[in-house]
Amino acid sequence: MFTDTGHDENVKNAMRKGLRIVGDVHGDLEAFRHAVATDRFVIQLGDLVDYGPDSAGVLRLMLQVQREGRGLFLIGNHDRKLGRALMGKKLRSSPHLDETLAQLGAPDNVDVLHDVLPALEQAPAWLVMGRTVFVHGAFEPHMLNDPPPPRWGA
Repeated sequence: MFTDTGHDENVKNAMRKGLRIVGDVHGDLEAFRHAVATDRFVIQLGDLVDYGPDSAGVLRLMLQVQREGRGLFLIGNHDRKLGRALMGKKLRSSPHLDETLAQLGAPDNVDVLHDVLPALEQAPAWLVMGRTVFVHGAFEPHMLNDPPPPRWGA
């Protein structure tokens, strides 16, 4: 069984307080603020962006949680699509993605725009901890034995 052992000691110490698992946030900053208001380590299962009113704010908060060593996020399909758009890849547009890109292009979100692509590039597709598999959307048995695919930035 593959177990991710790449966590630094700060993350391992934070996880000893317990875990808070957070599913799709989809730009709902208020709900996400409540979800991360904990002393537990936060594992966000992907789809931070699109649909909600403040995808840029959600990304800012997730980046802060990561910098503080209080959590991590897995890449979701909406996050991956955002990353591809930020890399200039040709893809099918959607009103939700267009709104997220417009939010990131606003002058007060320059900090998020600067930091989000490297964070998306480093986000794993899944995480195995002992006998528990954390994944955004679907589980396949090979995930128990194989490491996640290489990250975009690798």
